[in-house]
Amino acid sequence: MQIERLELRNFEGYKRAEIDFVKGLNIITGRNSTGKTTILEALLFALYGGGPGIEKRLLVSKLRDVTGPMSVKLVANMHGKHVEILREGRLVGREGEFGRFRTEKLSLKIDGKEVPIHGEEELNKKVCELAGMGVKMFTTLIYARQGELTSILEPKKEDMDLILGISLVKELAEQLDSAKKFLEKYEGKDTKTMLEMYMQQLPETLRQINQVTGQVNQLAGEVQELEKTVSKAKSKELRDLLQLIKKRDKITEEIRKNETALASILAEQGVRSIEELSNLALKVARKEEELNSEIQQLTKEEERLSGVYTEVSSKLSKAEAYLQSAGASTVEDLEQKIASTIKEYAQIDGELKTEEAKFNRIEESRNALMGRVASLSDEVKSHEELLAKGLASCPTCGQEVNPVTLRQIVDNKKGQLEQLNKEAAEIEEKYQRLKAKVEDLKSKLTQLSSRISHMQQVHNELTALLAGKTVEGLKKEKDEAQKTLEGVRKTIRERSVQLAETHAKREILQNAIVNIQSLEDEKKKLEKELFECLEDMQENLQALAFPFQPGDADLKAKIAEQLPLSVEELDKKEADLKEKRKQLASLKDSLEALQRKEQETKKKISELQKRLDKVRVCEQLLEKIKGGIESLRERRLKRIADEALRVYETLTDQRIYKAFRINRDDYTVEVFPSRLEDYIPAKRTGGGHQTLIALAVRVALLHVLNQRSLLILDEPTYGVDSENLPQLMSYFSEAAKRLEQTILVTHYGLGEEEAANIIKVSLALDGSSTASKHSF
Repeated sequence: MQIERLELRNFEGYKRAEIDFVKGLNIITGRNSTGKTTILEALLFALYGGGPGIEKRLLVSKLRDVTGPMSVKLVANMHGKHVEILREGRLVGREGEFGRFRTEKLSLKIDGKEVPIHGEEELNKKVCELAGMGVKMFTTLIYARQGELTSILEPKKEDMDLILGISLVKELAEQLDSAKKFLEKYEGKDTKTMLEMYMQQLPETLRQINQVTGQVNQLAGEVQELEKTVSKAKSKELRDLLQLIKKRDKITEEIRKNETALASILAEQGVRSIEELSNLALKVARKEEELNSEIQQLTKEEERLSGVYTEVSSKLSKAEAYLQSAGASTVEDLEQKIASTIKEYAQIDGELKTEEAKFNRIEESRNALMGRVASLSDEVKSHEELLAKGLASCPTCGQEVNPVTLRQIVDNKKGQLEQLNKEAAEIEEKYQRLKAKVEDLKSKLTQLSSRISHMQQVHNELTALLAGKTVEGLKKEKDEAQKTLEGVRKTIRERSVQLAETHAKREILQNAIVNIQSLEDEKKKLEKELFECLEDMQENLQALAFPFQPGDADLKAKIAEQLPLSVEELDKKEADLKEKRKQLASLKDSLEALQRKEQETKKKISELQKRLDKVRVCEQLLEKIKGGIESLRERRLKRIADEALRVYETLTDQRIYKAFRINRDDYTVEVFPSRLEDYIPAKRTGGGHQTLIALAVRVALLHVLNQRSLLILDEPTYGVDSENLPQLMSYFSEAAKRLEQTILVTHYGLGEEEAANIIKVSLALDGSSTASKHSF
């Protein structure tokens, strides 16, 4: 988010103000109690309709001659969208009473289009969405109020949880736990208990279904047989004989199919007997064992070669990563870079010594000249005061004062002073130029030293890693290992295909043997049944005095020609058939009712199981979320601490601390001084250090949380002695370069030379506050 413009009407001490902000460092400066902090309160009011410590009714101007409502309009860029926010209201109540604030107008425009707003709550919600944060997070992370810059060193735990996104995850965990408890209940009862109840009911229902199904099938078969009997027979002997004929024909057909199937199996395998088939199966099994053994040996060799390849690849990757980190292509290139960098360091170091000598000389001349200017200025001022008072003698020494002579002396000294000021301006320009050059050379030396150290460390690690080998040698060794490994893997794939084919062939042969044995057993059984059937048929033929043979294929046709069906017997069978059909319909109704009950029970079981599955998922997610909260906290705090140290080291060339750390329990910032053996709380450091550390931590938070667009600091030097103010302001200016926009409220005149935009706040004759843009 970037603030572009703020327009105030009748807001606290301001009657009317239009304030523009730019990218970079915006300084709001002025004397105490002129209305600097009021501008920040207006920003907060425009964004969120208020904030901590802000009471709306106190924002309405109490100045005389003020008419019309209080209004604040904010123009800002929020994540690439041009946003305009307007809030307007006034105090209402009886005359003489303090009154209460009433909102009269709310407006929101996005990219020039008006967005419908129904109430302040909806406007606040949309602004939070556009800004990517709420007022709590804004006032904790973005806006440091007066005297609260260092509060980040010992922040409130709930504030940091909100900033780090942990509060949202905790809320998610609570919602997930509520969902789990809801799923554990079904129709007011325990889900698990209900599932056990339905699981117990289901087997009994299935048993009843099976029982009734058996009865239905049996009765349906009886009905079918009766239908056949009714249509073909009238006597028991004839009915039995017809059944036996049917049975005989069926058995005969099964025997024929059996013989055909047996011959087909042998033909498919290319053999003529079961003995040849068994021998073929043994041969295939031996081949399968041989292939298995060969694949096992090849697999061991693959594992060995894979280990060799992995080891060589790892060394090569590390070596290439080392070279890449140093910006070199080979070890020789790295050594050349180290030598050339050391040479460059020596050259710049010599240049620095020369320039420092020049700087020291010009600084001495500058200080001497500035002393002369100050002394001469005091003399001119003193003489002019004597002339102005018109005294006849000096009140200090009593010497007679000649106005004409004294005027000549004053004019002469002014001429000298003018000449000295010109000389002072020239020497000041040389002084600043040499100072900038010395600082630049020192910075270059620091960078070169760091680079030399890094490249030497990389060279040492490469030497230890390669152990006498070269990078090219490792590449060749890797290629050879990969080629051999791929050859072994190819052979394994080929043998695996052969093994699968052999295994499939063996299973086919074994299944064929089993099927043939089954067919032979079945044939013997069928032949026995056929013999018994023929015997029974012979008895029935003899009882009916039929001169036919039981094996005659046309027996049924010959019987039909000689013995027609009886009408009386047919009527009896039809009555029996009618009764059985009635019984069958009743059984089918019972079966359908049981099947419906089964489906309902299964549906309940499925639903309950799904609920319990969701309960288990909730439990697993809860466990992961709880672990994830701590993991998220640790990772983010580590990143923030590391980033804060890095920011700190860019703000100052002092290397006082080895490391920063943020306590995971209470978020207290701790530092590791170079002269100590352990961390100490940052609050135990000096005031200036606390301010600098707090500034680094805040900038680090903005970077890690991807909120680099804005930082607002209200009198961050509050409570700092005047001697340290210039240095601290340079730190703030340096930190502002790391952010897109910084708004800084300072005492009059501090840090203006680094600002991209200066807003001067002052009091008008009528006591109202005014804000004007300073011209450079």
